[in-house]
Amino acid sequence: MGELTYLERASAHVLAGWVPRILLLHDKVAAARAAHRHMQRAEMLRRQVWGLTRLDGGTVPVPAGARALMRALDAAPSDAALRAAVDELLKPRLLRLYNALANRCDHLLNESALLCCRSAALELEPRATGKSSVPEGDWFEHLETLWAERGAGELLAPEDALWPPRDRLRFPARSPDLRFDTPGALRTIPIDTNRSPRGIAISLHRNLDGEYTTMETVARNSYEHPDMPWTFHLDALRHAADEARHAIIVERLLGDYGVTYGDFPVNTLGYESIYEFPEVEPGSRKELLWRLLLRQTYQEGMALDSLAFEIRRRRYLEQKRHADLFEFLLADEVFHAESGLRWSTWLLDGDQDAVRAERERAVMAWGMELDRRRLAFVERHPERAADEIAQLEEAERHHDLPFDLTLNVHARLEAGFTEGDLDQIVRWGFVLAPSER
Repeated sequence: MGELTYLERASAHVLAGWVPRILLLHDKVAAARAAHRHMQRAEMLRRQVWGLTRLDGGTVPVPAGARALMRALDAAPSDAALRAAVDELLKPRLLRLYNALANRCDHLLNESALLCCRSAALELEPRATGKSSVPEGDWFEHLETLWAERGAGELLAPEDALWPPRDRLRFPARSPDLRFDTPGALRTIPIDTNRSPRGIAISLHRNLDGEYTTMETVARNSYEHPDMPWTFHLDALRHAADEARHAIIVERLLGDYGVTYGDFPVNTLGYESIYEFPEVEPGSRKELLWRLLLRQTYQEGMALDSLAFEIRRRRYLEQKRHADLFEFLLADEVFHAESGLRWSTWLLDGDQDAVRAERERAVMAWGMELDRRRLAFVERHPERAADEIAQLEEAERHHDLPFDLTLNVHARLEAGFTEGDLDQIVRWGFVLAPSER
């Protein structure tokens, strides 16, 4: 059981790191969701191991050979090779280990372990997809050898059995078939997002930019900081899987308008702009802190407000399917913001005043960098920038609703924001307090 716990945890680690490196978006989504399932099973097994070994300290050491195997998997030469190795080497062998575990379990004494085995079997049973084939070459042969030798070598403490990130990834991978926005340009501007099918489709398309880049960011947060507490990784990979599921749902609704992702220029600024910062040491805990503060406590916090507005708007316009979608997204966003608050506070030793001050510094630095990027675009493309402003003014004339975007106090408090946090966001002027509407 200890071996399975490690292999599942390490599989989650590998896939989390690969999510933004994978080229095709649907494969990214699949990897993010699989990483979460590996992590969930690792947690179920870890609890079982702890229960059986707590009198001996509750941990099972990991052979260095197992770490060497999973680290070699992380060094796959391509995402296609990684997918093939997972499908053709890792999954069948995990399934055999789960079957062997199930055969050793008593149906009463080990009921929880048996449930985990059955859950794993549902996913790990081979399916004829036609996608994967056994990779050729030295790398796959090396994996086969490492699998056979996975029990060899010195014994490592579980906290030492993962490995540091093998790379930094400043830009997430995208298919060369996709068109990108010009750096500094405003994304495609929807003129009428209330009733125009084109305007609604553009708005949903922009939403997909955010779902994909957030998924990639939180996955890398887990991968690049393996020394964070176990529960941090549970939260991060649940968040990544949530965003993956959101992308599937939004893309499905987008199809109702005859649009697929990539019909408008795509944008990865949501990842790039919070991956690293000139003021912060790359790979540091402070870099992780700023990512959490910006993506989860600031941007996801703003999403709590904007999604509540969308629900109200779509109900007012009698667009029930849209309202239902945004209600679903809002329920998940509360957890995303809550997780960001929890772990940014943890990184600052529980000091909420320090969290608020650091958020201010991060948001100001992030905003200045975006302003610099925009100014460079305006200087290079003054006519296009003027046309964008005209489009924004035209879009404003279509805002014919009897209500405005306001602070979603209930959801923010549920997520753990303090009154001081609410005062901060209102002071910044990005959203109105309910009494100001």
